[in-house]
Amino acid sequence: VELAENQEMIMSKFLRPNGSVEYSCSFSVSRSSNGSLIVENYWNVSQYSKNSGFLNFQIWAGDPIQLRILTNRLLEKLRTKANGPLIYRVGNPPKLYVRKSKYRNRNLEVHIVNPDGIRDLQITGIQRRTETSPDTPFSWHQRLSGNRFEVLEINTDGIYSLGLTFDIGDATPDTVFFADGVWGLDSDPTKESINFEVYQDASVRDGEAWLIERSVRIYGNLKERTAWYRSLRNTFKPVSLESYASIRFQTQSVSDLKVTLVLSRQGTPWEELPKKTIDIQKGLQQHSISLKDFDTGQTPEAGMLVFVMENPRATAQKVDVRMSQLRLSTDKVSGVSGSAGSILSKGEIRLYPNPVTPESKLVILSDAAGSATWQIHNSGGRLVKNGEYKVDIGENRIPVGTNIRLSSGAYFLMAQLPGGRSAQLQFVIR
Repeated sequence: VELAENQEMIMSKFLRPNGSVEYSCSFSVSRSSNGSLIVENYWNVSQYSKNSGFLNFQIWAGDPIQLRILTNRLLEKLRTKANGPLIYRVGNPPKLYVRKSKYRNRNLEVHIVNPDGIRDLQITGIQRRTETSPDTPFSWHQRLSGNRFEVLEINTDGIYSLGLTFDIGDATPDTVFFADGVWGLDSDPTKESINFEVYQDASVRDGEAWLIERSVRIYGNLKERTAWYRSLRNTFKPVSLESYASIRFQTQSVSDLKVTLVLSRQGTPWEELPKKTIDIQKGLQQHSISLKDFDTGQTPEAGMLVFVMENPRATAQKVDVRMSQLRLSTDKVSGVSGSAGSILSKGEIRLYPNPVTPESKLVILSDAAGSATWQIHNSGGRLVKNGEYKVDIGENRIPVGTNIRLSSGAYFLMAQLPGGRSAQLQFVIR
């Protein structure tokens, strides 16, 4: 944008989530060795001078004309402080830039604007797989369509944070940074001897679920109390849970434990937060907790999911529990009720709703990855249908309601799971 005295500077236009538009100009001011004032205005922070004292200015306005007036006014005041004219160091805006980005369930969606029809793009950056892993660099070449607007789909295979630079040779590169919600530990090191690890694991298939990425292991000696948490956003701001019916996750523990799940949000006293006690049993276990169980009296929301573990004993208790496949699910809790809702044990299967509807899912809890073969027999024992599914370790939720096309009646489903386990159930079609 051209300012007074034919000077050009970079200005930015921002579209806010509520639909409003704002304009901004950012620059820094430093003094040279002879007392002159140097004004630097670049697209990327990395381009600014290093190891020099400076003042940063950021001007905002509701329209570009007002922004130009305010910027000129400030520059005129700076000229009165300078020993001579201002010295400008102004960079170029990128030829290709990021309009917006979105991350969900291990996929990063980047919307780019490409006015020059660039076809080749080099993407470099730094990623962290988990909160407790080191930064690792990466680089790859991306071929573009040349259209003005394009969406890049990047399968990350799971990350905690990611910084990307979109490089097209000598032109100014644009950058984008993403950070997921964070896993953390709340434990008094003067009382507790607890270790905490975050790791990536296989994703779970669960319809329209919001997968809360990465898994945690909490182990050591528990004397009184330890808690671990997962923020749903990197800002820790509350998120409405209105679109979801249940919280689901998997645990593997060396002992029986009681854990309190808390829907935490900033500004609400701890004693007023919705809570639910969960029985974690020794071994591998699936948990499905209805959001209605929290009885908030209003639309539930949370900035963090907090898991509080307390020791009822007078002596320290050895604990070693893994929590994985945490997700917000649109599926309602059904089947056996209890402190943790509907629970499966290793090698079990369940079909719900039952009698079968188009929304029915086959739930398989497998302790090994591989192929699960199944057969359906009618009440007379005749084989009427068979097939095979690929399953991962843990809970697998497979939509089957529209695939079971059988006459009304009672049927038996028998499944052979990876690792040699077998399971069976009875279901009804009306």
